[in-house]
Amino acid sequence: MGIDRMILTFITFALIIFLVVVAVELVIPISKNQTFNEICRTYLLQMERNGGFSEEDETDLKQRLKEQGITVVSISAPQQGAVKFGETMTLSVEANYPFRLGAAGMTLTNQLQQFLYNKSVFCRKIEIG
Repeated sequence: MGIDRMILTFITFALIIFLVVVAVELVIPISKNQTFNEICRTYLLQMERNGGFSEEDETDLKQRLKEQGITVVSISAPQQGAVKFGETMTLSVEANYPFRLGAAGMTLTNQLQQFLYNKSVFCRKIEIG
């Protein structure tokens, strides 16, 4: 194996490593966005069953997102008990996810990915009495 073949192998290997690192960096925010949507959907379904969003639900939602490294900017939802059967309820959550992204030359820069969740459901809780 000649020196030129070793140099070519090294350059190819370095390029493959670089592409894998960039691909992983790009997948992380996409994965976090999916996690964000799954958590919000859980609370949307809970809001649908309970006929609104309680303060405890809001606190729990903020905590679960914080555990994922996601910072909640705002939450908008009708209070529990304020919505009647069959009415539309909307859960809106705005959050930010800070992460570091390698740019050309492999310098890391701080990035902020904004996540938005805005879905509506019908109230299914039936009040008796």
